[in-house]
Amino acid sequence: MIRNETEYQEASERLAQERQRLVEHKARLKTAGLADDEIKRVIDPFESFHLQLKEEVESYERLKRGEFDELDNLRGLGAPADLDSHCSGPLAKRLGQETQCA
Repeated sequence: MIRNETEYQEASERLAQERQRLVEHKARLKTAGLADDEIKRVIDPFESFHLQLKEEVESYERLKRGEFDELDNLRGLGAPADLDSHCSGPLAKRLGQETQCA
């Protein structure tokens, strides 16, 4: 998960480098005479990592623009909402879930 601008810049740079490496690696495999299904088998794990990194970068970019996904439940809020609900915080009060802090 990208937490700040520095990590975002590093991830963006790494993403561009990975994209270029994938293209070059596919070309080398093709030149080596591998069939398309063999190339796919070799490249799939690299593409999976690449896509995960791309999703993280895109998610951070959406957050920077102030775009948030809809929440289906409170699990999307994560630990802050959990802590808040255990400690009778403002969110817990709004949700009617006041409890005592342990």
